[in-house]
Amino acid sequence: DNHLNITSSGKVKDNTSVTFEAQDFVLLKDDFEVENGSTFTARIGSCNSSTDSEIIETRNETTDHSIINEVLVHPNPFSNQTFIDLDIAKAAMIEIKVFDITGKLVKALPSQCINEGLRQIRLDATALEAGIYWLHIQIGQEQLTEKLVLLD
Repeated sequence: DNHLNITSSGKVKDNTSVTFEAQDFVLLKDDFEVENGSTFTARIGSCNSSTDSEIIETRNETTDHSIINEVLVHPNPFSNQTFIDLDIAKAAMIEIKVFDITGKLVKALPSQCINEGLRQIRLDATALEAGIYWLHIQIGQEQLTEKLVLLD
């Protein structure tokens, strides 16, 4: 068969441009994504001539696809427990870990899928000694670190 067919999955990464040219069809699988200001173009038909081609173009004009809208840890400094308030733009897996000042992992909450919207997670620190800690939060591919001060 002399026809050119393309099947693709994956992502067009931040601020890039991809063009697929095929004689018969371009098939994009369910996990195909176009990210942050990127452009994806599919040309179907005569690849050398725009007169016979059907052009399908998808642009992602949004410059910020952040999952995390806002994170607030309160109280901080704290005794025994603190709360992590999250405003999440879309459902994602979350991992929360606490490291001591030397970088040693001292506490990890079970990974969980959280839905979009406002969420509050309680962090129980009764088993930890007073001191300075680093709270590491990963939601989807985004990460952030907050300094925690645990009082006696």
